[in-house]
Amino acid sequence: AVVSTQSGHYGRGDELNEQVKAAGFYLIRLPFVDDIRPLEYEATVEPSAAEIELGGKLVKKLKARYETSAIDNPDNQQFQKTLEALALEHDTIVATDDLTEPDTAQIDSRAGDVIEEFQKKVIGFDYAVPKEYRKPNYKEIMAKMQNVHLQGSVKKCTVADLRLFAKAARLKVPSTANKGQLVEAISAFFG
Repeated sequence: AVVSTQSGHYGRGDELNEQVKAAGFYLIRLPFVDDIRPLEYEATVEPSAAEIELGGKLVKKLKARYETSAIDNPDNQQFQKTLEALALEHDTIVATDDLTEPDTAQIDSRAGDVIEEFQKKVIGFDYAVPKEYRKPNYKEIMAKMQNVHLQGSVKKCTVADLRLFAKAARLKVPSTANKGQLVEAISAFFG
């Protein structure tokens, strides 16, 4: 709601004659109906003291010193490498390592036992991360595709596998590329 204000000369005395309030409007936010009615929330399960303690132990195991200046932006690094290769007229562009990806081997060595215990006690035995939420391991994909290329069976791979490798190798292929174009780009990458 918009409410007008009255302008007036109010001071600490008649002789000062200062304006304390300016003429204008006050904007008062009126609540919506949703803000007034009581909301019903689903019941949540409160964690037990043992689960809270286990979560705290997990956090302590995975605590790490983090400095933003210590980790370079991988996209920026790749751009700089590409720019350098173009300026110096190099035939290939050196791929950069993405240091922002978590080091799963280090995480497992530091807190693997606590992670397993946390999954069993808090999440449950039958929990598995859905496939669409799992991040692919690009190093494994590169090694697998290199073996496939050495065997000469790149053409036998599925289009999904070829697209995943193209993404891992940062190959510039159109999203509409067919299997033949993907095989050609991959062969050129290894060739």
